[in-house]
Amino acid sequence: MTFPPLLFQQRAVFSATVAAPFGAPGIRTEADTLRPLMCLPPRFGKKDACDAVASEAGAQIARYFADADGGCQVPLGEAGSIDQQQVWA
Repeated sequence: MTFPPLLFQQRAVFSATVAAPFGAPGIRTEADTLRPLMCLPPRFGKKDACDAVASEAGAQIARYFADADGGCQVPLGEAGSIDQQQVWA
């Protein structure tokens, strides 16, 4: 499959994408943690995981689409600035 240059660059940002009824959840990972997911349009399709965290997140998301009562247990990365984290603590 050949991608237009911009789409290829956008796909490179994600550690994996999962096929979904509404498009493709974009999975990003950093330092063995999950970063915020992005809802992508259907043209992104499925992208195989490039690391273990992305692989596990993709598998759990796919299971969630099959059975929404199941939970997800993937290590989440820190969110927000240092100031925001202090307020949330």
